[in-house]
Amino acid sequence: MEVVFLMVTGLCDDEEVVRNVVINHLKYAGPKTPLHITRYFPAYQYMEKPTPIDSMERAYKLARREGIEYVYLGNVPGHPYEHTYCPKCGHVLIKRYGVMIVRYKITGRNSCPYCGEKIPIIGKYCRELT
Repeated sequence: MEVVFLMVTGLCDDEEVVRNVVINHLKYAGPKTPLHITRYFPAYQYMEKPTPIDSMERAYKLARREGIEYVYLGNVPGHPYEHTYCPKCGHVLIKRYGVMIVRYKITGRNSCPYCGEKIPIIGKYCRELT
C-alpha cells in the first residue's frame, strides 16, 4: 500500500493540513508505508497556480522528521526527493526521473546493498523489453 497526497495550492498546502496528513499517515498507515506528496497543476475549473516546490519540500522534510521513512515528491521530474533512499544509511536505492527508473540498487533479498537494511518492497525489478 502507498498513500498519495495531492497538495493543492490554496486548498491543502498550509502547514496545519500537512501536519494532519503526516500524523494520520503515521497513525493509520505506519512509518514504512510510502507517502507520495504530489504537485497540483491547474486543470478544469480550479485554476490556482501549481503547488510551489518549496512548499512541497517543507512537507517532505516535515514527514521525514516526524518518522515517515519513504516520502516522495511527485510531478516534479528531476527533483532529488523523487528517489527512494535507505532510511538507515541514506544511500539512493532507486533513482527515478518522473515515472522512469534510472537506477535500481536493492539486493535480491530486498535490502540495502550498503548497510543491509531490509527494504519493504514487493516484486522484482525488471527492465521493460524493447
